[in-house]
Amino acid sequence: MSGLRERLLRHKKTEQAAPSAAAPAEISREADEQGEWSFIGAQMEHNERGSFVLRRIRYGNDFRHGRYAIGDLEGQADELLSILLPGDVEAAAEGMPYDKLLYLDTETTGLGVGAGNVAFMIGIGFYEDRQFVVEQMFIRNPAEELAMLHHLQERLQRHPYLVSYNGKTFDWPLIKNRYILNRIPSEPDIAGHLDFLYPSRSLWKHTLPSCRLGKVEEDRLHVERQDDLPGSMAPALYFQYLADKDATVVKGIFIHNELDILSLAGLSIHFARILRGEFSLSEMGLEEHFRLGLWFLKLQLSSYAEDVLDQLKERLLQDDSGEQEEDYLLPLAQVYKQTHDYETACRLWTAYVLRKGHRSMASVEPYIELSMHYEHREKRLLLALQYAEEALNKARQRKSLARPGLLGARGRKGMTSEEKKQNDQTAELEKRLARLKSKIERSNNVNPAARKASEASGRRSGSRRRAAGGETGYSMDSLI
Repeated sequence: MSGLRERLLRHKKTEQAAPSAAAPAEISREADEQGEWSFIGAQMEHNERGSFVLRRIRYGNDFRHGRYAIGDLEGQADELLSILLPGDVEAAAEGMPYDKLLYLDTETTGLGVGAGNVAFMIGIGFYEDRQFVVEQMFIRNPAEELAMLHHLQERLQRHPYLVSYNGKTFDWPLIKNRYILNRIPSEPDIAGHLDFLYPSRSLWKHTLPSCRLGKVEEDRLHVERQDDLPGSMAPALYFQYLADKDATVVKGIFIHNELDILSLAGLSIHFARILRGEFSLSEMGLEEHFRLGLWFLKLQLSSYAEDVLDQLKERLLQDDSGEQEEDYLLPLAQVYKQTHDYETACRLWTAYVLRKGHRSMASVEPYIELSMHYEHREKRLLLALQYAEEALNKARQRKSLARPGLLGARGRKGMTSEEKKQNDQTAELEKRLARLKSKIERSNNVNPAARKASEASGRRSGSRRRAAGGETGYSMDSLI
């Protein structure tokens, strides 16, 4: 990183050492510079802190970037407050005008946020006069950075809600650091920061091959870039520009950055529509369906979360469910347990036991959960005991099949964490069995009638279990 900083400082010293020209020569050079950048629609911009290269592009509301028209966000931006301030009803009532958003993406000389890394281009986008405006600020040398930062600060005063992709970790800390290093009295004050990397991961981290902006825009926005410059090449091209002073070298960087800004606007439309309930669960795979419900819970959108998760529950409890559906029974049961819907959680645990309980490596979790539920919530001790016995049998079976012989070979070195976990689980289940048997014995001694009822209940449970062909007292028909 120090090497990059030295190259920038060396270039800055060269610029400062150049002799000043006469006024007519300055005018002529400025005219040449204006023409130098005209090939990409950019020109020199001047403010009280100096000058820099500025490219401005305006898009009408009907311009389409992928599947959305750029003006589709109008009237929907308020929904994005659920990401920014989950559960804040007052903020949602106040709303957030879409023309207060400022989309941000930087091109830098490196990957860190330290003093040696410089944003040589800052791209921004905002809505103005029913148009979407993209502005790209580019510095030809380090001396122009102050003017660029001043321009950004003015834009943030009008559009105080920042929108980025991984900007909370990278772009925004880097920019704030540059304000400090340039001795600007105060860093920009923003009203909020929407970083779309986080909702993208919440929804698609197990669905898409990657949550990079390029992959998300391709799969969710249907944006196809043609001959796009990889972002990793931007630093090398910028240093080539510093050496050759050939503006055409950085043309690809401008186009790449512009597309990133447009994709940020497209994602804001996409997420706003999801938050308005405009999605089709039938078109989603199980993973995305499940993650959407969890995301709504995280954002405290209870009605949406309940509807999405209930539809997933019904989807999983169908008789014709396949292997993939079975993999979501236990995770969804835990969600219902956490929301205190124990009845639904029990249906899912029981469905798992019926479908996968006969397998040698079936999970012990649903047996334990059902035993705890019937002991503590329904006070059906005999049924709780039956599930505890089955849980212990499963735990011992799993332990015997888990890489046999490994423990003996490593006995002197101690157990692995997984082996210790299995031993602890077995010990806990043995204690649970002993406690349940003791509670049942005490209950039968105190109330002989209860013992007869327990025995009758046990016979009925065994009959139902045999009729269902599974290991519980429930048939699949009772789950639907």
